[in-house]
Amino acid sequence: MIKKSDVLEVSRLILSKYPLCDRCLGRQFHLLNEKADSEEIGHSIKLCLHLKAAKLLNEGKRKVAVSILRALARSGFDRSEAMLESLGVKNSHEEKCYVCSNLLFSNLDAFLRLVESQMSEVEFNTFQVTSSIPKEILSKDDLIKIEFGISTGESIKTEFNRVISNLIEEKIKKQHSAISPDITLLLDPIKKIVIVHPNPLYVYGRYRKLSSGISQTRKVGKDPLTSIEGLLASVFVPAFKAKDVKLHGAGREDVDALMLGSGRPFVLEIIEPKKRTVVLSSLENTFNSSFSGLAEISSLRFCSRKEIVKIKTIGEKISKVYRLRVKADSIPSKEEIAKVEKMVQNLIIYQRTPTRVLWRRADKVRKKVIKWIKIFPINEKEMEVTLEAQGGTYVKEFIDGDNGRTKPSLAELLNTPLKWESLEVLEVKGE
Repeated sequence: MIKKSDVLEVSRLILSKYPLCDRCLGRQFHLLNEKADSEEIGHSIKLCLHLKAAKLLNEGKRKVAVSILRALARSGFDRSEAMLESLGVKNSHEEKCYVCSNLLFSNLDAFLRLVESQMSEVEFNTFQVTSSIPKEILSKDDLIKIEFGISTGESIKTEFNRVISNLIEEKIKKQHSAISPDITLLLDPIKKIVIVHPNPLYVYGRYRKLSSGISQTRKVGKDPLTSIEGLLASVFVPAFKAKDVKLHGAGREDVDALMLGSGRPFVLEIIEPKKRTVVLSSLENTFNSSFSGLAEISSLRFCSRKEIVKIKTIGEKISKVYRLRVKADSIPSKEEIAKVEKMVQNLIIYQRTPTRVLWRRADKVRKKVIKWIKIFPINEKEMEVTLEAQGGTYVKEFIDGDNGRTKPSLAELLNTPLKWESLEVLEVKGE
């Protein structure tokens, strides 16, 4: 690391080869005083070099002094240019900064006004800045550090992001945050482009599906209002002024199955919300009154992205209680039913991917557990079957066997062909 005593000499060597603005010079020594502004550091170094040149002139060392003054004048230090003119030395006018070409940090106030106007359309409290800096500028900044062995510098991109962040905090009174900011600012200071990207919000809740024919998520080419996700989008998108929403559920039920009980846990990802302060209880009431008889939601609260991972993980681990109406060729006796109910206690079954989903899922065998089952005859041809199964169990196929792809099946255990007629999810347990 460069010592403070070496700063002047290293700076003299740099400026003798490359014209640098105050900021690009001062940035090379940022780690020596992180609280100081790079522009102030650079200006101070140039002033010290100018005074050194003046001292050399007094000592009669004109050639060395003029060399320093030329380098300073070329880098925009007006005092050195004026001194050269007084000495009758010409051709020492300012040149563009070798690194930034005086493009990045010039007229920051105007650029800040552009940033502020774009941010005014979005509700937020915290922000983060990222920037697009031309590779040529980044390469030149790195070249100086490498050529002169500088390990005390800061990246020009890091500095720009920090400077503009500080200005935003001061002017707009919002807080910079590197951890889960409300918005991310994508800035191109050269092209004067500002993109405000609202980061997602996450809402936890539970949904009940009260009508069949409704899928969990939207399907291409289908009416979005025939899905829970689409119904939620119709309420949440306008409320948050969002681009869209995405539903993450703790498992899923078939399109023709009902989801009853306390409902299925879900996290709704709100994509690019321009509004972030919304009363969730009001949205809950709006949804439930708008889609009465189709679906209900409850337990809404804001959460973090981590809960998506949590509910996806528990989707396969938790168990669910199902109720089915099943048609049978013949109703088993009470004794046969009691025998099967006893057998189906933590019963391990093996399910090969069902025929009905084979077109979209890998053909493999899954090991699942049926924890318990209750069978109630309704009439001479129908039964009500209630059971608790491990998450991810294909319950319909456990009933009819799917032509031997699920073993054992209830049809096999009861020794009679079975066909499910309706399916309801009564409870999602363990969440």
